[in-house]
Amino acid sequence: MLTATLGLAALFRPVPVGHRVRVYGVLSSVAGVLAVLAVLGGHVGRLEGGLLVLAYVVLVGVIWRRERQPPVIGELAELEEEGDRDRRPVVALLLTLVGLAVMTAGGEAAVAGSTRVVRSLHQSDTAIGLTLLALATTAELFALVFAAARRDLEEVAVAGIVGSAAYNATATLGTAALVRPLATGAVLVPAVAAAALPLVVLGLARDGAIRRLGGAVLVAVYAAYVVFVFAS
Repeated sequence: MLTATLGLAALFRPVPVGHRVRVYGVLSSVAGVLAVLAVLGGHVGRLEGGLLVLAYVVLVGVIWRRERQPPVIGELAELEEEGDRDRRPVVALLLTLVGLAVMTAGGEAAVAGSTRVVRSLHQSDTAIGLTLLALATTAELFALVFAAARRDLEEVAVAGIVGSAAYNATATLGTAALVRPLATGAVLVPAVAAAALPLVVLGLARDGAIRRLGGAVLVAVYAAYVVFVFAS
């Protein structure tokens, strides 16, 4: 999300990083640090899971308080520009439900495919999960970035990516641990990298945007990460 997706997008056109995205980037890094603390002992129990979910609720509350009202993004923004006020809520709800259904089906297919890859390549499930499965479950963000670019809503896409990173580090990990305590294995180093990446992304922004050089750096970082995971 924070390397390949943003990096490839920045290679095509500058990706804006405004003040709001910077604030959310810092909050995302804080969420990453919480995830690192949770996996330090090699095990994430239900207590840690509950605290991570609570942390996500707090983060959402902070963002809601800053925004004062829910932002109009994605399809909602486009429909508002078209002036279709009567159909906007219904169409937006249908688009959201269809999107969630497709993402759920895609996630199931990605897990099944990754299981076969583990068996055929004789790689650990950790290595496949940190690379192929993570890339597959992030595919919708590629579509989000380029769809937002066509509508001149690039900052919405960046905020969505940063928000997804925070969500995965807290709500996703926490909910999974609540359902069943997790053995974290060799994920500490990637977790530390994930906590630092939002700040790296913000540091690469020049004049309010990530440009081609920054995009190339992010893509190179992702490539180095994949090599590191499979070589470990």
